[in-house]
Amino acid sequence: MVAIVFFVIRILIILMQKTFIAFVLKQRHGETQLQQLSGLLLVINIIGWSVGVMFLMGNLGYVTTIIAGLGIVGIAITLAAQVVLGDFFSYFVLFFDKPFDVADFIEVGAIYGTIENMGLKTTILRELVCDELTIPNSSLAKAKIHNYSRMKNRRITFHVDIVKETPLNKVKLFANTVNEMIKNHPHANLVRGHLLELAEFSCKHEFTYYVTDADYTIYLDVQHSLNFGILDLLEHNNMKLAYHTQRLNITRPDF
Repeated sequence: MVAIVFFVIRILIILMQKTFIAFVLKQRHGETQLQQLSGLLLVINIIGWSVGVMFLMGNLGYVTTIIAGLGIVGIAITLAAQVVLGDFFSYFVLFFDKPFDVADFIEVGAIYGTIENMGLKTTILRELVCDELTIPNSSLAKAKIHNYSRMKNRRITFHVDIVKETPLNKVKLFANTVNEMIKNHPHANLVRGHLLELAEFSCKHEFTYYVTDADYTIYLDVQHSLNFGILDLLEHNNMKLAYHTQRLNITRPDF
């Protein structure tokens, strides 16, 4: 009986593990997601062998004693390890809900970083400054997570203020030229570009466009190119950027 139970449980565990591995490999970044599976495979092993032991003990007539013992042990473990169990169950929530995968770049609160590993209790995040941050799974399950790796494109809005004394024809030239720059860029799709506001000291322009790729580096390249184009436009047309200034006129009274 021991031999039969051993081989049956072993075969069932292997089949379940193979099924989960095949499912994960079909997902995006399947190879890297296998790191998330280690905790689940461990739980499958524990449950499988526990069922096998319970089956053997049941055939030997110790079921009542074992159930009573497990009840007492379960209560003790629950009281002593509530935080650990909370992180443990949060692991399954994150694994099946999939708000992120290993190698995804995410934002949690004010923290930015790349997911390196996901364990039964904690998840390891590599921050932009290369520091390793360990976050409890229960905290991640409750947090608002912004997953930048799943962006299809990136929407960008930026403002440029030129001095209010700029001649009208040059103000029109500025808005039209920047719109053409965005339209002609191979990685940008113009949404809008307008003279947004006649502020107290400036003509405030707002431009919005989509970057055709979610890669952050490509966005930086596009904005880099546009910024240099704007500076060149200002220099060649004798226009200046506006600064927050204040003019104070003092009139001397006649006595």
